[in-house]
Amino acid sequence: GTRVLVSTGVDGLIYYWDVASGDRLLTASGSMPIQFGSDGRRLVYGTPTTWSWTEIAPPRGRSQIDCRDGGDELVRDVQFSEDGRWILVAKQAGVHVIDRRRGVKTHFTPLFGAVQARFVASTRQVIIQGRTAVHWFTFDHELGRIMSTPSRIYEPQGGQGAWLERGSVSPDKRYLDLILLDGTRECLRLDDGGVETAGRFPELAKARQVAIDGGHAVYWSARDGHMKHLNLDNGRSAGILRETGATPLFSPNGRFLLLSGLMNHQIFGVDGWTLLRSQSVRGRLSGRTPPGTWTSDSEHLALTVDRNRIALHTALDRSAKATLTTPQPNAYSVLQFS
Repeated sequence: GTRVLVSTGVDGLIYYWDVASGDRLLTASGSMPIQFGSDGRRLVYGTPTTWSWTEIAPPRGRSQIDCRDGGDELVRDVQFSEDGRWILVAKQAGVHVIDRRRGVKTHFTPLFGAVQARFVASTRQVIIQGRTAVHWFTFDHELGRIMSTPSRIYEPQGGQGAWLERGSVSPDKRYLDLILLDGTRECLRLDDGGVETAGRFPELAKARQVAIDGGHAVYWSARDGHMKHLNLDNGRSAGILRETGATPLFSPNGRFLLLSGLMNHQIFGVDGWTLLRSQSVRGRLSGRTPPGTWTSDSEHLALTVDRNRIALHTALDRSAKATLTTPQPNAYSVLQFS
């Protein structure tokens, strides 16, 4: 079937692209894509006051859900259930539950400072990560409700403080990897909340950006502003990957690393940390370069390269597969593959 790339920006326009041909399939307005469903046909997106979902390839309808809750309107995370019916929307004030089939909000769990919410695979549990604790709740899959009392709460031991940012879920969806402000690494088992491995890495303390994949951590050092690699298994470093800051993103298969910086994107091979290619960014995009996005098979990635163009690449190919040109400037593109 067709692989679809969606891009959007502060201009309010959303573009649907055919990755194979580079053709623009559809243009819509007034929304921002958040996440595709597991079958690649459904998309959740936001408007200034509501949240909606739509069928894509081809679009066949949508429903709108009001998720205003008294807090700010920034959405931290959106996750589908395994069967695609239920959607968790994490915001500053708490977590909304949406029934995708009926297009209605079924529940709201207040939990100020929520960072992300996830269904625990093959269980009836939902976890909500805040800045200083992880909460486990029982989820009613029939009614679409999160039980009001948490079944378990995990907090860092010894008053070590908050985590740097949202944790990374392992590819097998069994663990939540968390880095504390002081550089302590905690790996939580999602099924029972146990800490399976832990260690302290002073190099990661107060890092501005951290990406973790297995035993590898890439971070933006708060000490000297460089992008560096750290082996979490033995504490050794591969040295400086980049002398200026960037947003790190590992490919889903863990073989590649993308660093999206102010002036260019760089792709590294994790084996040996070899720079494979660099894609320049044409002109400063108002002080930041949006990070790229990978396909689930790690074969392709999409990069914003200037105010009107998105380049599609393969990680090992020296040339871009296609260049997508938007009719209007779209510098803050949020990119998502189906």
